[in-house]
Amino acid sequence: AHSRGILHRDIKPQNVMLGQFGEVLLADWGLAARYSEKSSKPQPVKSIGGTPAYMAPELAAGLNRRIDFRTDVYLLGAILYHIVAHHPPHRGNSLMECVAAAADNLITPSDIDNELIRIARRAMNTRPEDRYQTVDQFIAAIRDERVHANSNRLVMRAERRIESMSPTVSLESFAFVDSLLVEALELWPENELAAQARRKLQIIGAEAAAKRGDFDLALTLYESAGQSASQRAAEIREQKTLLQADRQVVSRYSVLFTKSPDAGLLVQLPAGEIVEANAMFGKMFGYRMDEVVNRTIPDLKLWVCSKRRRELVERIRADGFIEDFETQFYRSDGSILDVVVAGRQVVVDGKTMMVSTIRDVSKRKQAERELHRSRTRLANLQRLAGLATWSYNIDEDSIVWNDELFALVGRDVESGTPSRDEYYSLVHPEDRQRLRTVVEASIQNGQAYSIKIRQRNHSGEYHEVLVRGEPIRNREGRIVEIYGVSMPTRR
Repeated sequence: AHSRGILHRDIKPQNVMLGQFGEVLLADWGLAARYSEKSSKPQPVKSIGGTPAYMAPELAAGLNRRIDFRTDVYLLGAILYHIVAHHPPHRGNSLMECVAAAADNLITPSDIDNELIRIARRAMNTRPEDRYQTVDQFIAAIRDERVHANSNRLVMRAERRIESMSPTVSLESFAFVDSLLVEALELWPENELAAQARRKLQIIGAEAAAKRGDFDLALTLYESAGQSASQRAAEIREQKTLLQADRQVVSRYSVLFTKSPDAGLLVQLPAGEIVEANAMFGKMFGYRMDEVVNRTIPDLKLWVCSKRRRELVERIRADGFIEDFETQFYRSDGSILDVVVAGRQVVVDGKTMMVSTIRDVSKRKQAERELHRSRTRLANLQRLAGLATWSYNIDEDSIVWNDELFALVGRDVESGTPSRDEYYSLVHPEDRQRLRTVVEASIQNGQAYSIKIRQRNHSGEYHEVLVRGEPIRNREGRIVEIYGVSMPTRR
């Protein structure tokens, strides 16, 4: 209508109709007037017209010279105000009070304060030049508000997520919330709420990245949030510099075991994170390097016995190193290896590392178990044969007797095996030094011996026995034990 120079002058909810197919129809053109922007007033305008609850002040005051297209803009704003505030803009106890309120542009206030109500209030400005100048501008403002509302809804979703975020938020959660805010800003680039929420999210993400040690990402996010010159960003840059120095030092340590024939690990303490592993470790335990590096020792589930793991950790903490620590580890396929661990604790720029080597001793342990079983079988056979056997542990200076030897000597088993000096006291004084000399010579030269001595029984009488001893060597060839038999001789 405006494009054809026609003013309606009585736009109100009762004159707006919806057709069967959703089309909008504007009815009751009885107060319409022709208007030309080239003339100074509408033609013809001869009376006050309109509905006081929505009437523009120039209509209510009869200021015909001020009536133009912006008068209809006011009436459209009045309808929008009614929709949002739930009541028309002008009220009065009588028709004349309502007309007076319209003439003075006294708008009944509303507690609602949003963008739509502000659009309506602008359209209803007292001075026409302060209103939207065309209906198209008014429509554009409403369309912008719809876009802004959609943008703000995305911001609200993002803010709810931000409020529930933990200090160690995952990259996936961060990326999802950031995508909401990016979409909100794409809809409405000037949305300051979205910009503020994104800055807040970026700082949270930067701190989470710093906790994970991803200092590059943390600094990038601080820069995006406009905080690159902050004290916290400076601290992270310093941490990054220290980390780079640490890695250089760590790489020098790693050279020590990269080519080692034993499995090697470089572990950061106390978390147990594996910084580097050599090729032998992967071969021994059946892992690829990418399955090991940056994981923790507990993640790999290497230890068969958690108690032994605690013992190693305690000894490392106490002494700073560990040597020849025997334990068992799981391979990746679940099989068990007997291993010996050696390690040394080092401090690199305030961070504690452990360089360790792991040697497979499964074959030796299997041989030792076979030897133990053989000895057990031998002891059982000797017991069945009634042989009195004994063993002397050189390192521990201790003697073990079997039951037959207790019976031969007449000593109560409950009284326990005698010490070496106690045993020598059971030997006849004239034979003691001779026996000592033979035993010491056997320890020195590794030769077996056989000697007859007189030995006192429980009644105090001496009887002659034949004592035979066989030196036992460990895997390094050192004599660690003498194993022997005592047999009574017949006169």
